[in-house]
Amino acid sequence: GVDCHQVFCDNSLGGYSGVEYLAQLGHKRIGLIAAPAYPEVMQRRLAGAKEAMLHYQMDEDPDLIEIVDTQWFEAGYEAGMRLLQMKKPPTAIFSLTDVTAVGVIHAAIDMGIHVPDELSVIGYDDLPIASYTIPKLTTVRQPLLEMGEMAVSFLMKSIENPDVVSERAVLQTRLVVRQSTAPPR
Repeated sequence: GVDCHQVFCDNSLGGYSGVEYLAQLGHKRIGLIAAPAYPEVMQRRLAGAKEAMLHYQMDEDPDLIEIVDTQWFEAGYEAGMRLLQMKKPPTAIFSLTDVTAVGVIHAAIDMGIHVPDELSVIGYDDLPIASYTIPKLTTVRQPLLEMGEMAVSFLMKSIENPDVVSERAVLQTRLVVRQSTAPPR
């Protein structure tokens, strides 16, 4: 409700594209991990993921959705452990931040589960850590540089003309396929 310039990513589309990719690989049982630190952003990502699950006719098992307290590694690790210890665990986990996705990969390793042979993992953000993990993390990329450039541009316009009308920009996300995903066994 604040009248100011705003720069966003299409988080719903990002959530949708992660699940869509996993569905196209053949996954039917997908775990989701979201952190409520940024409620609107996470809700949009989660809504997009759930929409893709409906579109691809997957069961929406509420036990497969983990809402964690933070976006830290430990939260992803603990949520990953809970999901992977289920009687019928997911074949893929879409963690809605890269840092929690890295936690999921470590949980899988500690349980003797091989990524991506036995579990596919996708993150969200495309932080530098995504390309440093082993295996390299498949992720939904936010155009962070472009977002920053656009925000600075909006700020400069406001400084030059305080009466300028507020603008809102929604930039597109993009799936970056690396090594942490594969068809289910």
